[in-house]
Amino acid sequence: MRTIIAALTIGIIACQSVPTEVPELEPKEYFQRAQEAVVERGDYNTALFYYQTFLERHSDQLQLSVEAEYEIAFIHYKLGDEALARGEFAALLEKYRGDVAQVLPRWPMVLSENVLSEMDLSVTAEE
Repeated sequence: MRTIIAALTIGIIACQSVPTEVPELEPKEYFQRAQEAVVERGDYNTALFYYQTFLERHSDQLQLSVEAEYEIAFIHYKLGDEALARGEFAALLEKYRGDVAQVLPRWPMVLSENVLSEMDLSVTAEE
């Protein structure tokens, strides 16, 4: 029985491995695949891989890039790496102080501010 459980566990873990290559996709497909990885399998590493691959290939798409950056920062926050997430949220918010702010979607800014506020509250509560 233990052998069967061990084999099943290994099979499940193998299915959740992060892809090493991503074919060229339409921009929104990177987001779709990342969301599927999180929602269907709780696989944050694969989601990060898709968002990062999107940024590498399509950094010229400013609006989608800030969305991907928000998702990356939020995943790091969810994974408990608050220091990294805080830096990523801050870098994202800095873009809203620049010349391109007018063309960027507002929701990544608002949600980034909310998460940073939540992190600040939890630090204050711990003190």
